[in-house]
Amino acid sequence: HLRHANIDTFVNAEIFSPDPLTFLSQNYGPPYIDNNDSNASWMNAAYIPVNIEATYDNITDSFYLENSLVKIVDFESPTIAPAVLATPQFNFNRSQPGFEECMVLYHIGEFHNHISSLGYDTLMKLQVEVDAHGQFGGDNSVFNRNGGSPSMSFGTGGVDDAEDADVIIHEYGHGISWSANNNGFFALERSGLDEGIGDYFCTSYSRNLSNFRWEDVFTWDGHNTFWDGRSANVMANYSNPLLGNIYDYGNIWNTAMQLIYTDLGRNTTDALMLETLYFLTDNSTLPDAAYFMLQA
Repeated sequence: HLRHANIDTFVNAEIFSPDPLTFLSQNYGPPYIDNNDSNASWMNAAYIPVNIEATYDNITDSFYLENSLVKIVDFESPTIAPAVLATPQFNFNRSQPGFEECMVLYHIGEFHNHISSLGYDTLMKLQVEVDAHGQFGGDNSVFNRNGGSPSMSFGTGGVDDAEDADVIIHEYGHGISWSANNNGFFALERSGLDEGIGDYFCTSYSRNLSNFRWEDVFTWDGHNTFWDGRSANVMANYSNPLLGNIYDYGNIWNTAMQLIYTDLGRNTTDALMLETLYFLTDNSTLPDAAYFMLQA
């Protein structure tokens, strides 16, 4: 005779998938701009209705954004309390804080369902705490291992980071990598490799949804007046000096992986990348990872 206050349920929401520019096949520029987080009329066609796994509290008679994979919390400035509603209608637009929270729950859920279908359901099979409006208002996002109790924080500078599925899956990709090997004290090139791994997962995710500008990593959050984003199609060679920039290493890895994706498709390439994660150490190089993938 147990009373469970928290009950798994579903709520209605609207999200971008993966982002408004990709969905509408547009480039950043008037009228397709951030415009201080306003809900412009051109965005209406980019909202997609979805059902998101959430939680119902039968004591307070309220719905809130939490499931077995994600718990929306507020642990970092700016201080914005997570959405809690009396009905399961979380139909926010992007000018409302609840929109980014729904984006995080939806896309992490979709990505985890995908890797589970490939046989990697144990990766990040835990609840990660997420502040969808953090980083003290900066234009940055992070995954934090927190000694085995991971968290994620998404910045609100420029375009809100959690409005772009690329950013969400990139940061969660760091979690997937950590979950496979518990690496955490990276050498320089290993840090670059992990950036490339996160970029690969988010590029694969959004490329599967649309081929429009798939080479532009962070299509909505970047490639605009705020920052240049990154690329999955660079003309660079590993043997050239990389000047200690971890993102140069990441771009090379992601570009190579996308060429494999073109030949083998999403599922096979994702599975190869996921299996390779288990071999990595804190000092693995890009050639090391390539040999590990061949072994996989």
